[in-house]
Amino acid sequence: MYVNIDSNHPPSILKNIPKAINKRLSQLSSNEDMFASVAPVYQAALDKAGYKHKLEYQQSDSAQAKKSRCRSRKVTWFNPPFSKSVKTRVGDEFFKLISRHFPKSNPLSKVINRHTVKMSYSCTPNMGKVISAHNSKLLERENNANEKTCSCTKGEVCPLDGNCFLRDIIYQATVTTNEDPPTEDHYVGLTSTTFKERLGNHKSSFNHAKHEKRTELSKHIWKLKRKNIGYEVKFKLLDRAKPYSPVSGVCNLCLCEKFYINFHPEISTINKKDEINGFCRHKSQVLLDNT
Repeated sequence: MYVNIDSNHPPSILKNIPKAINKRLSQLSSNEDMFASVAPVYQAALDKAGYKHKLEYQQSDSAQAKKSRCRSRKVTWFNPPFSKSVKTRVGDEFFKLISRHFPKSNPLSKVINRHTVKMSYSCTPNMGKVISAHNSKLLERENNANEKTCSCTKGEVCPLDGNCFLRDIIYQATVTTNEDPPTEDHYVGLTSTTFKERLGNHKSSFNHAKHEKRTELSKHIWKLKRKNIGYEVKFKLLDRAKPYSPVSGVCNLCLCEKFYINFHPEISTINKKDEINGFCRHKSQVLLDNT
């Protein structure tokens, strides 16, 4: 069975389904007779799905195949969901916005232009995916209600207001100096482990000069130390998000941190803008090499 020609899928997908089947059958067949013996089954399935494409044997000549240039280029993809009920040419409108807001005079035009930003439609979720996502959300809410949020003992002050045992969080550190008048600087960070583990790493970078350059926060602390300025660091929970998922290929935890750094500079004065271009540290944890 193949996707029906009248299905609510992007035209590029429907157009390439029969072509991909034709190419695959031709490559797997040792000769035209072998192709002809197996093609009727696939042709019947295509006809049933409403396609007009006729399967024909395509002899591949690897010797004459042209070598395509292989060069790496950083491309940002825009993937809007496709629906046949939408009559607006979303792609055209999107690229008009890029040309209008990022002309050559804009300093960001080298990063955001029609050569570095591409568009491809994504399929809208079917009813099964919608129900599954809804159920997962409800189950996650129940699990979070029973989740242990603090591991501090009685009488111990929790460094994150009773949330020190949470994982996958975005937090804010506020550094207040003992100067007159006192100054405040803010840092936004993330952790996929418990906050207490992350706090231990922060304290290590505050106390040992060899770890000074571990984070922007530790660099700031050591600048204060060298000037003999006293300080106090307090932490606050900002948000929660899921780390990298191999299914979606997206790390919402990193995206959430970058969102706060980019759109809320008043709470991330210590952070640097180049952190937005940093790589995801959680992707390697789910690769097969580490399982």
